[in-house]
Amino acid sequence: MQAYKFNTVIEKGMIHIPMEIQNKLSSQIEVIIYAKNSANNLIKQNFSAMKLNTQNFKFNREDANER
Repeated sequence: MQAYKFNTVIEKGMIHIPMEIQNKLSSQIEVIIYAKNSANNLIKQNFSAMKLNTQNFKFNREDANER
């Protein structure tokens, strides 16, 4: 199996494969997609501020470290 790396954009659901790579490909390929900069946007959208009331919470260090 041979790997090729290139950057491209998605246009109407289609991914353009450069001609110099197309000439080296057989009829079957495996595609893995790494989206640039999308991970940062996903994290910002999924997390929000959270407030916990710990006023009556009793922390026992021995219980926390017990395994």
